[in-house]
Amino acid sequence: MLDGNKAKRAQKCSHASVCFGTAEYCINLVGEAEVITADDIKREMWYDGLEPACSGTEDPNYCVLKFTTKRYKLFVGFEDAEGSI
Repeated sequence: MLDGNKAKRAQKCSHASVCFGTAEYCINLVGEAEVITADDIKREMWYDGLEPACSGTEDPNYCVLKFTTKRYKLFVGFEDAEGSI
């Protein structure tokens, strides 16, 4: 949603990160977030689960957040790895 917190943050500052894992592994991705409002992308990314939040791909408040990884840090099998893309 364009008026949602995540879209507003991405519009103010594109720096973003995603981190997920368990006790055995951790994956940290750092990059940039972009708010996409192009109709073709909105149609491509639409799925029925979005219906409670949006009326459809024509909804002016519907947007897609695109995350592009620039660097990563991994901890898997008690080994560290990091790099840039």
